[in-house]
Amino acid sequence: MSVISPTVIPLHNKPWSIVNHKLLAHAFGRWSSQANRVFWTYSPVTYGFERGAKVSVYHCVDLYGQFPGIDSALIDREERRLAATGIQAIGSSQIVVEHLRSQGFREVLYWPNVADTQQIALTQRKGRQERSGALFAGNLSEKKVDFSVLRKILDSGVELHLAGPVAEGGGASQVRVDDLVSAGATYHGVLSLPELSTLMFKCRVGLIPYLQTPYTRGVSPLKTYEYLAAGLTVVSTPIPGVVEEHPHIYTPRHNDSFVQRVRAASRESTRHLEDERLAIADRHSWVQRGRDARELVKMRGGFC
Repeated sequence: MSVISPTVIPLHNKPWSIVNHKLLAHAFGRWSSQANRVFWTYSPVTYGFERGAKVSVYHCVDLYGQFPGIDSALIDREERRLAATGIQAIGSSQIVVEHLRSQGFREVLYWPNVADTQQIALTQRKGRQERSGALFAGNLSEKKVDFSVLRKILDSGVELHLAGPVAEGGGASQVRVDDLVSAGATYHGVLSLPELSTLMFKCRVGLIPYLQTPYTRGVSPLKTYEYLAAGLTVVSTPIPGVVEEHPHIYTPRHNDSFVQRVRAASRESTRHLEDERLAIADRHSWVQRGRDARELVKMRGGFC
């Protein structure tokens, strides 16, 4: 297996689309000569390359057209075009599944996002340590994250840790992160999974403080299962992609109750729940998802 990472111009109307098609044709040169070609895409903007595959899958993990700054008309047009090809579609949340069906996809599988739970669990075997504080790990974007609730958590006396890229997607997010750091939060930068795992095992609470927007309604946060694999209590905004499951996952309805739940969880030792949380996370692991993906390709392509 090889990974192709083609470079394209981030504009998809003429004349740029003509240039992009040539760039992609060059990048896919060797792939096009293979017998059992599989085209697995996370973007609907495919330039028609799914036609050259024996098996094609559109794996949609977000409501792409709802994200600020994205060309929603382009996403809508390309999704409807893909749907007409009969491609197998996968949605990462029930909201995304419903959206794909409304776009015309006939077969849509529901596959929630998964995490590398085995890698995270390896960190636990290096020895237990005292836990404290709350962690948000992810894209620190003001278009996605409710920075005001993070500030309230910090002001309530909870030790706050942040990890991930800042302002991926643009905006003034760096200023918001700097404000939190000035108020006492610790920003750890962009971490590898082993580094992030080590940090998670030092904390007690995993945060999913998303804004309530049309975009986040379709999000299925894989960090839910990363947090659980590390034994954290998860406190999330009440978005459809996060299902409340006490005493492991909480989805408070208001910011004040969100902060109260984080404060309470940051003081509670839940070591006795760690194995149970890992078991929940393991049901959403890449190991099982890999089996599912291979079975899907085999079924759709008739491969042995």
